[in-house]
This record gives sequence, C-alpha cells and structure tokens, in this order.
Amino acid sequence: FCLSRGLGDVYKRQPFRLWEFLIGFGVATYFTNHGNVKNNNLGWIGMIALLSLVFIPLFDVEEEAQSFITGHPGIYALLVSISTGIVLAIGLPRKIETSKIGTALELIGKYSYSIYLVHFPIIILFLYQPFSGSILETTSLSQTLLLVILISIFSILFYRLIENPIQHSKNIFNFLFMMIAAIVVILLFGNNIQQAKYSDEKMKIFNALEDRSSYRCGKLFRITNPTAIACKITNTEEPVEKIFLIGNSHADSIKTTFTSVANNSNASVYFTVANDPMMTGSKIQAEDIIQFSLEMDIENIVMHYKVDYEKIAIRELVELASKNNIAVSFIMPVPIWDVHIPKAKLNYIEYNETLPIQTQKDYQNKNKEFHQELLTMKNISIYRVDNILCDPLCKFQDEKGNLFYFDDDHLTITGSKTLEGLFKKVFSDIKKGTKRL
Repeated sequence: FCLSRGLGDVYKRQPFRLWEFLIGFGVATYFTNHGNVKNNNLGWIGMIALLSLVFIPLFDVEEEAQSFITGHPGIYALLVSISTGIVLAIGLPRKIETSKIGTALELIGKYSYSIYLVHFPIIILFLYQPFSGSILETTSLSQTLLLVILISIFSILFYRLIENPIQHSKNIFNFLFMMIAAIVVILLFGNNIQQAKYSDEKMKIFNALEDRSSYRCGKLFRITNPTAIACKITNTEEPVEKIFLIGNSHADSIKTTFTSVANNSNASVYFTVANDPMMTGSKIQAEDIIQFSLEMDIENIVMHYKVDYEKIAIRELVELASKNNIAVSFIMPVPIWDVHIPKAKLNYIEYNETLPIQTQKDYQNKNKEFHQELLTMKNISIYRVDNILCDPLCKFQDEKGNLFYFDDDHLTITGSKTLEGLFKKVFSDIKKGTKRL
C-alpha cells in the first residue's frame, strides 16, 4: 500500500511529459527513413549532441521547482530531448558507429525502452522501506551494483518476453489475451497472496493507509466546476436542514461519517472544495463562506480544524454568521500524536518498540488556550471529542487493533466512526436550535 502510493505520486506527472515523446515521434517520422539515418555526412553534429547528453545530467535540477530554468520539466529536459532527436536524425560519425563503443551503445539502444519501463519500479521496490516514501538514492557501491544487475536482467526479460513479441507477433490477439489473463489472475489472487504473506496485525496497519475517502469533493467535481467554492456531499433530495462543513484536511477525514449521519438525519451537507478555508493566505475567507451560505439558504455552519486559532478567521465568521442568523458549531480537534501511528504500530510488532501514550489531561493542556478562546465567542456551539477518544488514555486503535489514524493526526474512516454519536448530537441540536459546550 505504501509502495503503490509512492509510485502513484511519481507517475501522476507522466501526462505532462507527452511533449518529450512527441519530439521523438516527429524526428522518426519526418527526419529518418523508417528509423534509419537518411544522411550520415553530418555525423559530427550528432557527436556533439551525444556529448551534450553526457554533460547535461550533471547540472542541478530541482524536481519540485516551478522555474523553467531549474525545475523539471524545464530547459534541461528540453535540451536532452532535442539532443537525442539530433542523434536519431543525423546519426554519429561512421568510425564511432562501427567501433566497440558504438556497438555497445547500439545494444543499449535496443533495450532502452525496456530499461525505461522497468528501472523505476525496480529502484522503488529494491530501496523500499515502510512509511519512508520513495527512496531513489543508494547508500553503498554494492547496493548500486546490485541495482544495475537487477535492472539489466529484468530489462532483457521484458524485451524478450513482452516488447519484442509485441513488435513481431503475427497474432497479437493471442498475446494480448495472455496478458489480460495474467492481470485477471493477479487481481483475483493477489489479495490472498498478500494475506498469506502478512499477519492479521500487519494487514490492519496496511489497511489503515487506505481507510479514507476520496479527497475533498473529488477530482471530477473540480474539473467540471473549477470556480466552485463548495460541493454537496450528501444525496438528500428534500433536506430538513442544510449544513456547511468548513475545515482543512481534518474536516476531510471526518466527512464520510459526518455525511452518513446527515443522510440518516435527512440533512444536506456542503463541503468546501479548497483545503484551507479561512486560513492565512486562503482564497476563501469568512465573507465568502457567509455569501455562499446565504445563496444556498444554509442556516448552519459546522467547523473542524487542527490548526492554531491565530491562523483561522473563526471569530470573524462567527460575528458575520450572527448578523445573518446563521448558527455556528465547532467540533474540537482530535488528539494529535508525536509519531506516525501506523509506523509506530509496525515498529511495535517487529522491534517491540514502545507505543505512544497520550492522556486526556495531555490533550486538554494542548488545546486549553484554543478552547478558552472559543469560549469567549458568542453564538457558537462547541463539541468536545476528548471525552470520546480519551478515557483517560487517548485511543489510536480499537480493541481488535483497527487503527484510528492513517498518519500522526488524521482519522481513518474507522476512527471517524467513533465520533458518530457526537455527530448525531450535532444534528439533533441543530434541529432543536440549542447549543452544546
């Protein structure tokens, strides 16, 4: 689960590299004779381009930078693509092509696409460590050499068993059928193999990483409604109440259970598209929340955050809401841990490391100033969570070992279900028009 998430973070950027493939396609189509060099008289230019391919990777590239100069994709990626295109179109000097170096380069070129496809998954798999993200750098020469050997072996196998048969198979449908059959087998039996490999305790740890809903309003809504401030996350057709759920990623982690309770209470819930409403620097501020509420006839706002009070315009929202006869409720932050809960649980199982401990008193001390600040505001209902999640020790798992957190502070869907009774109380009080401290 950790591994697939790490791979996804990298491969999600692949559509933005389409232009690199198009350069190669254009060169092959318009500047070569079915892939062969048309005119070898300018081979010295190809040699210069090849040398540039050796030196360009030595320049520092910042993967996350937005600059066209230092970031990626950027000018260095463009130079690499153009240099490669020149080599393909013009070729190299005849002496180089017929030399041992040329023969070696030709062999690498033969397997280059297979190398491209298999190298990254092998690196990620080989260097993988639980909960450490994508590790891309080796720590020793022996590790590097072993990686090179593994990439070489799997590249050859991939070329001979998949790439080459696809290119030369007279009956491609038989090959595709075998590939589809293999995928079906993996999907059907992969989960059973996984369960056989890991203990029930470890499977519960891995399951916690996936025990969450889609992000905010979902990608499709953001694409079809790029300017929307919020989305409706319930399926109630004729709601008795309309509620606006406001908050950052912590509100996102409770929205599934909150929505379930809302549907059962015949209420509609709207949720902010952005992850930082009313926070410092956010495009959505208190007046935007109130304006949307008035437009949609929403009379109740429920907030849930983790961030310090100074970074959220809560007081401003409460004052504006009061002027417009909109009720405001605040669900207190959930307990936050000093360690990554799934990782701490795995270390406890494998290395007998101590599990984290947090008491209800610890939680109250951490949130005392924030809670007192909320109490100074008028026309706001405050709902505590510590009397549910801490008794007196704060819980990060249930009696069966199912985790309540997928990191150090965000609830899983399983964890949010422990607050189901609290959410029912919120909806009940909204219908009654009462407050809860």
